[in-house]
Amino acid sequence: MRYFLIIFLGLMAYAQALKPDTEYFVKAVAAYESEKNTEIKKQTVESALKLLEENSDYAYLSYWKAVFLTFDSELRDKGRLIPFSIIGRLSEIKTLLEKANQEYPSYHHHAPARTLGIMYLKMPSITGGSYKKSLEFLESAYAGAPDFPDNKKWLDQVRDEMK
Repeated sequence: MRYFLIIFLGLMAYAQALKPDTEYFVKAVAAYESEKNTEIKKQTVESALKLLEENSDYAYLSYWKAVFLTFDSELRDKGRLIPFSIIGRLSEIKTLLEKANQEYPSYHHHAPARTLGIMYLKMPSITGGSYKKSLEFLESAYAGAPDFPDNKKWLDQVRDEMK
């Protein structure tokens, strides 16, 4: 079933020459997160990044590019003691997310603020991680979309880790 979803997403984007939309990227993220096969994960990320590259006028480009660059870095760093790929792209990813948060903060249940909050929560302090910044972004996401479960989940997590 997962293979079908990956193939479907690729065909939907390229064979029919559709413009990217939120539904496509949400499905691509779900496929990436549920897939165990690294090669299929790579194909999912490559397809999404290529679609974004080919549609540089896409309204939510900054947000989705940051998401898929992060996934690409995770794959490149898999098995490495030092995550050189994510460290090398951290500034670009952060800039893309900050731009998204400024340009369309309410997009997809306040995803830019939520993602920034998660990023600051997961990053080590030596690379800029900060519970305080994480809390600020996650509180903003929750305030903007309190009914979206991930906003509450991540806000609770950062609050727990700050105790």
